[in-house]
Amino acid sequence: MNTRILIPTDFSETAKAAFEYVYELFGKEAHYDILNCYYDLSVEGVGEPYMEVLKSSSEKRMLEEFDRIKEKYDIAEGKLRGLSNYGTPIFGIKSATQETKYDLVTMGTHGASGMKELFIGSNTAEALKNLEVPLLVVPVGAEEPKIENIVFAADYQFLDQDKLDILRRIAEPQKAKLWALHIEQPVLSIDDRTEQRVEQIILKRAISDFEHQFVDLPQGNIEKSITQFVERHDGDLLVMVRREYSFVENLIKTSQTKKMAMHTKVPLLVLPE
Repeated sequence: MNTRILIPTDFSETAKAAFEYVYELFGKEAHYDILNCYYDLSVEGVGEPYMEVLKSSSEKRMLEEFDRIKEKYDIAEGKLRGLSNYGTPIFGIKSATQETKYDLVTMGTHGASGMKELFIGSNTAEALKNLEVPLLVVPVGAEEPKIENIVFAADYQFLDQDKLDILRRIAEPQKAKLWALHIEQPVLSIDDRTEQRVEQIILKRAISDFEHQFVDLPQGNIEKSITQFVERHDGDLLVMVRREYSFVENLIKTSQTKKMAMHTKVPLLVLPE
């Protein structure tokens, strides 16, 4: 299946590492669009001539990056495109995903030492809040994507089958096992427990074609519980669903609070609801 991927870049080693990771994951037949956005708030209002300088610089560096990728990676003809767009990174990413149907957006993140840190970068946090496309966040130092164990913090929430498509494309070629996690909640009413059982049945149907196992974790610190599970089961990819009032939304909103005592180099795939 032809997977179309958008990779925003600032030409840093972090962005290059993110490209390498997603290329190793999807291979030469996927379609890769490399996007650089040029915009300098410090010179806003200076005038068109300086913006032309920024545009020229972006296009020049994009050509260099395009040549570097073509030389290093085996990519099928017509499967690589370089884009230099005016605007902030988030504006550029949103515009690109509205103009072109992407299956995945991939971003690198600087020196993440815990899940909370994945959300501290303003670009990543804004992308998580606004994108309606699956987002793969690749921390610096992520290992080669030999994915055997996928930890899915599903929490028994309904998820449309088509939302799982990109996860299926990742898991099936590598015959990965899916661990579906649920964190026990405080005492629930009978109605809430009934609703939860129904949601579990729906989720089981949605992931029935994966090798999978459901795991209930005791009530406690959600972030710590998930990270410890990832470490104990050699998780290669952490998957979450972005929805209102969810764990992911909470991480974004509280990213300036004290950092969690969690250390992971595992990439994070965030699925839109």
